[in-house]
Amino acid sequence: MLAAQEATRLDPARPAAFARLGELRGLRGDRAGAQAAYAQAARLAPGDAAIRTALGAARLALELNAQARRDAAQALTLKPDAATRARALYVGGVAAYRLGDLAAARTALRQSTQAAPGADAYLWLGLTAYAQKDYAGAAGALTTSVKLDPTPTARQNLGSALLATSRYAEAEAILRGLTGEQPRNAEAWYLLGLSLRSQGREAQARPALKTAADLGHRRAAEALR
Repeated sequence: MLAAQEATRLDPARPAAFARLGELRGLRGDRAGAQAAYAQAARLAPGDAAIRTALGAARLALELNAQARRDAAQALTLKPDAATRARALYVGGVAAYRLGDLAAARTALRQSTQAAPGADAYLWLGLTAYAQKDYAGAAGALTTSVKLDPTPTARQNLGSALLATSRYAEAEAILRGLTGEQPRNAEAWYLLGLSLRSQGREAQARPALKTAADLGHRRAAEALR
């Protein structure tokens, strides 16, 4: 980090030095610092698609969604390479999702997965499809996300999508694994209870719902009444 800061001091007109500083700050969790460094890099190299995309990603991490979306759109006009294009589409898609523009989000995220399949892009594509009530589409995208990287977030959302498409046994299998790994995950216990209840296994559903309720899950408590 100190070497990167020194590089920007010694050569304040070099965009790559500021981009490297932004990368290192991001890795350290300094999101505001990363944005500032990338913003300076972008000012020095306004035609660099990769830097503009990195700035958009830094702003996305800060939930500056409108700015992130503009950065991504600008990067796409700068003839990015395939990897940068996929990332810009991802940044723009997530920003659009957060801003409530689901149709644009889904288009961008689908294009991102086509350009460079990635677990995060498929996760957000699945979340977007779910928000549009396309539960089958959500299950498909989330299944791919889980195959690429079985994070708890992806698996939980896949369990929810499988429930919404009446694939109760599949949802149960995923949610049993998740509650085993995260015994204090109230939402996972709630979804597990619903999957069991939907299969007519009320005697097993109630303990799962009670566990969720004991962990503070309001809807689980209501489901027990």
